[in-house]
This record gives sequence, structure tokens and C-alpha cells, in this order.
Amino acid sequence: MRTTSEERAQICLELLGKPGSFDAYFDFFDDLATTRSEVANATRSRNRAVPTPSATCAEVLSAAEHLKKNCEKPLSSLRSIIGTSDAPGQTDEDVRQVIALAVQGMLMVNPFAKDWHASGFALGGYKPPYWLQSDSLVDFVGKLFPRAIEAYRESASLALEEKTILRAWKLVKRLGIRFRGTQNISEHLLYDQKHNILYIFHHASYLKAHLEIYRHDPTPLDRGVKDCLPMYVSVLASL
Repeated sequence: MRTTSEERAQICLELLGKPGSFDAYFDFFDDLATTRSEVANATRSRNRAVPTPSATCAEVLSAAEHLKKNCEKPLSSLRSIIGTSDAPGQTDEDVRQVIALAVQGMLMVNPFAKDWHASGFALGGYKPPYWLQSDSLVDFVGKLFPRAIEAYRESASLALEEKTILRAWKLVKRLGIRFRGTQNISEHLLYDQKHNILYIFHHASYLKAHLEIYRHDPTPLDRGVKDCLPMYVSVLASL
């Protein structure tokens, strides 16, 4: 799937909350849509089913809308909600890939990351959580971003106080750290000690768009994901 200019404008409003170019975001979105379509058709091929076209922009936005309205319902119930009865030959895998694309388009996290890695995969000690059938979207995102314990929050506060002396060139020159971009926001600032790599979420325009939405929001910064996610999807739904 390659999004048109009209589709991009619609995605900007419904998933990002504001108009804009977002070139890097859409390069990623289009590539991801193509890859997920190939995965779905590979599954269909193994089951000797006829391949289907890539998910349309309308299908992804429809799935995103249903996810916003049903963010506290378990994944197992979303198949019947999001699946379209008028799509001939549509399988559970087709719907699953549309759901994954909608989640990544909204939240920039991969709900089925384990599908792409070998069993036991870990990155710097981090093992990507998997969206379980019994979990809601709120539950899944809560596992991705658990509330930090007090000791970690204090350490983070101390680090922010010293941010003026923390420079990327110092990490490179003095510690030999390498930087690598990631499309997954849950991997931001993940440090792979084995390979001395620090991962950086590099979609700055995506972050700025969401900061713009909440610039005047009085919500305390220490609220957990389970409190914030329903509010987030309701804000997007109202735009």
C-alpha cells in the first residue's frame, strides 16, 4: 500500500491530530503496510488460500477508530468488531495485520513484535511484550510503559538536572557508544550493553504533533498509562 496525498492528509488528522508532511512517518507507514500485507499473504499461501490486496487506508483508519472506541476491550473481541463482513475471503490474519498497522500508526509500537523475532529474543535485556488475546489495548500499552518505581523517577530527575553537560558527542568520543534509530517508541533510550548501542526513537515530527495536542493539558506527568491512554484516544477521536 502506497498512500496518496489525500490519504496522508486524512491520516494526519485522524492519527496524528494535525496536518503536516511527516515524510519519515509515511515512509515507515507505507513500508510497514507493504510488509504486513506480504506476511498476511504468506500465511494465506501456506493455507492454500487466494492472496488478497494490501489493506486500504480506509480499512486501517476504520480499525484505528474502533480501537479508540474499544481500547478497554480484549483483543479476542476485536476480530468481530474490526473484521468487515463484506470483504470476501477475509481471514483472522488479515484482520490481525490491519489491527497491527492501526496500532503502529497511532502509537508507534509493535503489538506483535515476537512474530518478527526468534524465540527468546532480547535487545539489551529488553524483551518486547506481546499483545495477548485476553488483554485490552490499555493493558498491552501499560505493559510496554509500566509506571516507574520511585527510585527510578529520582534517578531520572537527577539526570535531567545534569542535561546541559550530557552531549551525544561525549557518549561517542569518551564511551564509544553508537546510536541507532528505532521506529518503535518503546525502544527509545534502550541501551544494548553487549554491542554498546543506544537506540533513539527518531520520528521527531510525530512527537511534536502529539506534544502540540497536549500543550495546554493540565494532566500531571506522573499519571500511569492506564489513566492516560483512554484520554489519549478520546482526544484523537474528538479531533
